[in-house]
Amino acid sequence: MDRRLLRNADLVLLGCVVVLAAWGALMVYSATNANRALHGLDPAGKLKLQLVWIVLGLACMAATALADYSKLTRFSWPIYLSTLALLVLVLVVGQAGHGARRWLSAGAFNLQPSELAKIAIIIALATVLAQREEKRGSLETLGLTLGLVLLPMALVFKQPDLGTPVIAFVIWLVVMFASGAKVRHLVAVTLTGMVLFGVLWGTGVIKQHQKERILAFRHPERDPTGSGYHMIQARLATGAGGLVGKGLFRGPATQNGYIPEQETDFIFTAVGEEFGFVGSVVLLAIYFVLLSRAAQIAVEARDALGLLLGLGIATMFFLHVFVNIGMTLGLLPVKGLALPFFSYGGSSMLTSMIAVGLLESIYMRRHKITF
Repeated sequence: MDRRLLRNADLVLLGCVVVLAAWGALMVYSATNANRALHGLDPAGKLKLQLVWIVLGLACMAATALADYSKLTRFSWPIYLSTLALLVLVLVVGQAGHGARRWLSAGAFNLQPSELAKIAIIIALATVLAQREEKRGSLETLGLTLGLVLLPMALVFKQPDLGTPVIAFVIWLVVMFASGAKVRHLVAVTLTGMVLFGVLWGTGVIKQHQKERILAFRHPERDPTGSGYHMIQARLATGAGGLVGKGLFRGPATQNGYIPEQETDFIFTAVGEEFGFVGSVVLLAIYFVLLSRAAQIAVEARDALGLLLGLGIATMFFLHVFVNIGMTLGLLPVKGLALPFFSYGGSSMLTSMIAVGLLESIYMRRHKITF
């Protein structure tokens, strides 16, 4: 390992990642151990898998950080096309669950290609825009980059998954705006997307369970045992923690399995119930520091490629944190989006760690290396 590079690493960013991953693993264990023991399973089974993903993720992060991000232009298309292949494969032989087909399974490990697609899209967008310096504001570039997003997201939408395409589209908007695209063009595309969403809703392309989740956002009490159940239980558990929480492994909702998918989509409820308002604020503060560092790294990048990569990654992290915690608090409709570094799941962990590796690569090379 090049010590000259390591001297330039962003240790604050790295510290946030380590703290989040460790705290998240603890909350995964808290949310799963009692239920697994009740069913005769290893209480620490999911914790062990999460630790494996954290170690693998840290290795991927280190490898990505040590690689020069500017060399990504050589591999952006292979990365993009490989991701497309995985998205097609998951539709053919993927594992189905909860009304969707999103995972490729290999024993105890599940891979969710739609998570990896986000980082592949960011790399492809940044590469294309960096190479088209003189044409970044043109309609040709607008159409090309929009196509880069729509193709994989159409495959993700087919799974079906509505949240990830929305995230990818917002990332595209931010990156395009930063690259100098005309605001009127971005507004026109956004309005067209809204009209298209209305058409898909009216024609039944958007599945009924997706509609019910969106409609339940405003009035979850209308179906308290169905579409509104997640939101109601999430609010109750988060609010039950009070100021300092019930204590680790002492949250009634968390320990008794009242909240479905708590270790993944609703992991923030475990923090709210067991660590209370104070713990929730501390977690939000860590994410604020992480997002601030990601944005600062993008701004300080030595070139357009680093700037656009950093902004895309910062936007991805922000949207995941905002949507995940927002739906837990009842401020947004329920969507299956992980809390970065915190939620249980290998695909999200690997994607987030690789993204941080890219940020570190950008930061370590913002200046010439000195001895």
